[in-house]
Amino acid sequence: MKGRPDTDLALARGGAAYAVLSNGAFGAPCAQDVELLSASGNSCARWTLELSSGSTCDTLELRLGLDGTILQRLPPALESVRDSIGRTRTCTVRFWPAALK
Repeated sequence: MKGRPDTDLALARGGAAYAVLSNGAFGAPCAQDVELLSASGNSCARWTLELSSGSTCDTLELRLGLDGTILQRLPPALESVRDSIGRTRTCTVRFWPAALK
């Protein structure tokens, strides 16, 4: 995992593989990668989940549901609804159902 800093591992494909999920970062490019590893640790595939092309933002952690669904919350800066003192009052989650089933 030294080569994949600021990430978490989650079981994927019914326990036959691992998903490497971003923990999120401050001032990072507005895109996050998901990587699929075999049980032996070899990289099988990598996907980039774009949030906002060509810009930076404070990304949040990616999650993997028990059914293999990838979940990605939008950063507060990309949410459109704010209250009278500027706080974000929505929670948008993008998801890819059973992507790593």
